[in-house]
Amino acid sequence: MRDRLKAGDSDDKVMEFVTDRYGDYVLLRPPFKATTLVLWIGPFAVLLLGAVGTFLFLRGGRSRRRPDTAP
Repeated sequence: MRDRLKAGDSDDKVMEFVTDRYGDYVLLRPPFKATTLVLWIGPFAVLLLGAVGTFLFLRGGRSRRRPDTAP
């Protein structure tokens, strides 16, 4: 990429070359489209799964510690 800039290519041409060669996944802010949906939605899905898992873990742990008080 540095060589292309030294050769006189513009920033836009270099970015076009990089995305053509490696895809949108190498961009800091990839465009929102079907092929990059995982990049945009993935972090939120992982956070949601972690929150649900933590909630279920804590809820289940509380009920296991309670002694059974059946007569």
